[in-house]
Amino acid sequence: MGLLRAMGPTLTVALAAGACRQSATPVATQSAAPVATQTSAPVAARTPESAIMPSELASPPPCRPAPKPETNHPCSVQTLVSLPTDGSLIPYGDGSEGEVTWRGKLDPDDRDDLILLFHGTAGNWGEILFSAYLGCGNGGYAPVFGPDYALELLPTDPEPSGYRRLRAVSRNASHDHPGTITTELRFDASGCYSPVAGATGAP
Repeated sequence: MGLLRAMGPTLTVALAAGACRQSATPVATQSAAPVATQTSAPVAARTPESAIMPSELASPPPCRPAPKPETNHPCSVQTLVSLPTDGSLIPYGDGSEGEVTWRGKLDPDDRDDLILLFHGTAGNWGEILFSAYLGCGNGGYAPVFGPDYALELLPTDPEPSGYRRLRAVSRNASHDHPGTITTELRFDASGCYSPVAGATGAP
């Protein structure tokens, strides 16, 4: 049984397009031409300039595996959010508040990355939701871990890829022998952080 008991808040971004038609001088004998059906093109991820404010979201956005992570950086495939870094709490529509608990470098670029915990989300074992975000510039951040329940989430050593590992500490879910489990997390080909196979607490 794996360490993390994932909570799966989902985020749907819908775009509505309207068509504006203008008619010329009416022709009595002219019939309307059939309208061809069009399929919607895939919706591209938001750019940092159009990052969503957390108050617009029902819950913290999850990291979603990218279709081609080897060519798509998280900043180009994830839904970006605008996160203040001045220590203020970040409200979400579900009643939780995000707080920055760590700021530094998770990847090789020169932008600060963040780890947040979300007040008001405590689980049955005293854990709370955590997420990690990569800085994308212009105030936009891409989720790369979580939100998932833990007691603590902190970065550790860098990998050869340049990304630092994360270490999550959570409860072992045992009433008879309560304790904690530590899980090592690695930024992998999915474009998200996942448990390291064979590491403590990993599946």
